[in-house]
Amino acid sequence: MKQLAGRMTVITSLSVLVVLIALRYAANFAVLQSVFKTDVPLDLWIYMRGGERVTDGVNLYEGNIFNDLPFTYPPFAGMIFAWVSMLDDASVTLIWHTTTIACVMVVIWMVLRRLKVDINPLSFLLIIPLLTAFFLLGTEPLHATLFWGQVNVVLMLLVCLDFLPLKYRLPGIGVGLAAGVKLTPAFFGVLFLIQRRWWAAAGSFITFLVTVGLGFLVVPDAKAFWTDAIFNSSRVGDHFNSGAQSLKSVLVRNLGIESDDKWLLTVLLTIAVVVIAAWLAVKLDCLPIAVGITGFGACLVSPFTWYHHWVWIVPIAVSVFVAANQAAAHFTRGNAARWQFAGLLSVGALVLVCSPFVGISVAANLLWEFNPERGFSWMYVPAALAFLAIFIIYALVEKARRNRARTRRWAELQRAELGVV
Repeated sequence: MKQLAGRMTVITSLSVLVVLIALRYAANFAVLQSVFKTDVPLDLWIYMRGGERVTDGVNLYEGNIFNDLPFTYPPFAGMIFAWVSMLDDASVTLIWHTTTIACVMVVIWMVLRRLKVDINPLSFLLIIPLLTAFFLLGTEPLHATLFWGQVNVVLMLLVCLDFLPLKYRLPGIGVGLAAGVKLTPAFFGVLFLIQRRWWAAAGSFITFLVTVGLGFLVVPDAKAFWTDAIFNSSRVGDHFNSGAQSLKSVLVRNLGIESDDKWLLTVLLTIAVVVIAAWLAVKLDCLPIAVGITGFGACLVSPFTWYHHWVWIVPIAVSVFVAANQAAAHFTRGNAARWQFAGLLSVGALVLVCSPFVGISVAANLLWEFNPERGFSWMYVPAALAFLAIFIIYALVEKARRNRARTRRWAELQRAELGVV
């Protein structure tokens, strides 16, 4: 197992970072919305009202739930929220926030464990909670998941259960359930195929079909979703909304390109890049990066993606955090001061990767003076594409380096067998 270099520096740096983030929330508390100013998150409230429709046996997709906001998830999600809606709003909100926080902690722990980082009591008690606080408050996708009462983090955990455990991975069940609640996780079938986990791919598809069947049994107008609502992305949101962060939204809003043909071509090229990057990550045994890359791909190619869907920065950023730490530790040569510097460098790498996804309350009046939403209009999609390109270059170089090292070791063994000095 790997030790985190400069562990105390990591803890100190993350603590200072979280305190600074908290101060930014306090500074902008009066002028910006945040999770600390909501009683019942709006999206969670809509989920519950949709669940009540299912309980009452009325149509789920007929009309809107609140103002111009309809229920946009598959019927299986409506069935689940029918159970949730049996509780009062305050109780559900408390459970929902607690579950979200716990899921982020579990995902971070799974990433660290999959990267073979030593998970000792100190990590559990300090580093993992500090990383969790950083993501939930310092990055907007995670903060918005709390603010709106979204389900993204729970789905991320379900997907991770299919890929990240060292043993006893779910045979596609996690991805299938996640796709049954929200369709975009179905994109992770691509990662099963890259890994040649054919039975897991089949298991995810069968699980998804089961969720579809259950939806038809419980939701009166389930057919309306699968024959109409699923094809109408305008029900989800408007591409000109700055919070819309898919390739299609950026093409329409920022570049003025509304051609479906051009969007489809862009999607196909993006899928090709994502597949190459994920394949390289699998070859290098960087499964958390492969999961994050595939999550980025799902966000990019989906016809409509909200900014709070980009929770996949968690496995990516934690992986970069560990990689930077281990790379810096390689050059410390036992020097205590350099060892601590490695810890500081890893936190810096974490911040750098997450900076395009910085929380509004953190950046407002600091990076974005009086227009904090301006950042939404351009950062997410380019940042994801840039990461894909940088990772592919890194992976190709690293793969070549490993091949050279393997060839060198083989040559040395051959010389040793022949008695050649």
